[in-house]
Amino acid sequence: MSAIQRFLDTPPQYLKYPFSFSLSPFDHIKEIKMASKFIGCAQVYLNKFVALQKPIIYNTKVAVEVAKQVYTKEGMAFPTGAQFTQAQQSLQNALKVSTLKNLTFSDVAKGGVVLAEIYTFFLIGEIVGRRNLIGYNVKSEEDAHNAH
Repeated sequence: MSAIQRFLDTPPQYLKYPFSFSLSPFDHIKEIKMASKFIGCAQVYLNKFVALQKPIIYNTKVAVEVAKQVYTKEGMAFPTGAQFTQAQQSLQNALKVSTLKNLTFSDVAKGGVVLAEIYTFFLIGEIVGRRNLIGYNVKSEEDAHNAH
């Protein structure tokens, strides 16, 4: 038997023992422990997911039922194609230059009040979002270095 034939007939060592190159079974204990820890963690997360699944499904079904009741009691309906076309035409007419020239001072004042309300709600949202009345709490470089 030639050396090339022996090489081709013998599988490489890494195919026999995929976890390491060692032939000793005791060298695989670390890999077995790591695999068992991984399986344990996976079981914990799967159990938490299964525990959360029932309340999520229940609350979703309740929300759908409430939405159905509101939809029927308020007499809501999806807009028709004609209503979409009408809204598009009214928006196009409002943006024409001739319409803007015919605006009175009271119309402009009403629009300004509406814009002020929208801007106020935006500012309130910003304050709530950053949890601070003035500015963001940005740490300086000195604070960041002292934190470590």
